[in-house]
Amino acid sequence: MKKIKKYTALALAALLLLASLTLLSSCGGTVRYDDADYKTGGLISDSETVKAIEIVWQSGEVKVEGVLTDKLFVMEDRLPGDDLALRYRLKDGVLSIYPCASGENAARLEKKLIVQIPYAMANALERVTVTTDSADVECSLLTTAALTVTTDSGDVSYMGGAKDATVTTVSGELDMQASGVDALCFTSVSGDADVAIQTAGFKAVMNGGSGEINFDGPISVHQSANIYSYGDQKSTLVFTTKSGEVELSLWKS
Repeated sequence: MKKIKKYTALALAALLLLASLTLLSSCGGTVRYDDADYKTGGLISDSETVKAIEIVWQSGEVKVEGVLTDKLFVMEDRLPGDDLALRYRLKDGVLSIYPCASGENAARLEKKLIVQIPYAMANALERVTVTTDSADVECSLLTTAALTVTTDSGDVSYMGGAKDATVTTVSGELDMQASGVDALCFTSVSGDADVAIQTAGFKAVMNGGSGEINFDGPISVHQSANIYSYGDQKSTLVFTTKSGEVELSLWKS
């Protein structure tokens, strides 16, 4: 019960984060950060080890994937050389990316970002953090200890391993196939979630208004109020949504 209370508290914290995101989205889209040691993007190729990824993007698409290569590649569908080109920094194993120079208004800056990581690095990440306004986020063939995605209206797709995952949206949808999940917290106003996990059991909690959990496949679930238990209950899944629905199944990769 203490564990359930813990993740209910995390869900409430995510709701506060959601409110902050909505407030930031109404401030004109100006991007601000300390960009003193950031470089202008283009086609970035680097052999340095990446342990963590931090991305702030506005609209368009963010794609992060593990690939069969020996170098990191970062690119966007915009020519480099002006203040609206991406900025990046690779320092102490942390890859940080912003959509443009600090102080620029990125409200209408719709771009596609692609980050390709060698498999050896992609399967040993400490954290992946993506914050967007309306950009769709797609992550595949990654394994990370911590996944955090925060978006207003962008959809989120994730396929890979994630020990602790937090996805916060207003209306964006989540499509997730994951292994190794200890905890998942999905918070949304109207977004739906389609989640398939590799697990021997879970405890799923449904918070909010009219939203509900639907179970797909051979899952024998015990229900007590808004708590659903299956198997050894190792994975804790917390869904907080006002009107969105959740589809939950077992993933066989």
